[in-house]
Formats: sequence, structure tokens, C-alpha cells
Amino acid sequence: MSTDQEITGAEIILQALKDQEVDTIFGYPGELFFLFMIQSLAKTF
Repeated sequence: MSTDQEITGAEIILQALKDQEVDTIFGYPGELFFLFMIQSLAKTF
């Protein structure tokens, strides 16, 4: 990630989790978790 471009909150969280080598995330179904998961999947593929 470059520091000169805008990033979303989901991207910040994902990068922090990646930095900590987290491999599993649990969440309750709902709009906010759904948006986070879409962002996560978009970065995976």
C-alpha cells in the first residue's frame, strides 16, 4: 500500500491483521461485517 493514495478503513484493518499474521476472522452477520468481507475478498483475488 502506498501512503500517497487514499485507503479505506477496511484496508487499514486488513493490513493490520496481515501485519500481525492473523489467519482467521470471526464476525456476526450484518451490513458492516459484510462490507468488510467484500473488501477482504476483493484483495484476496
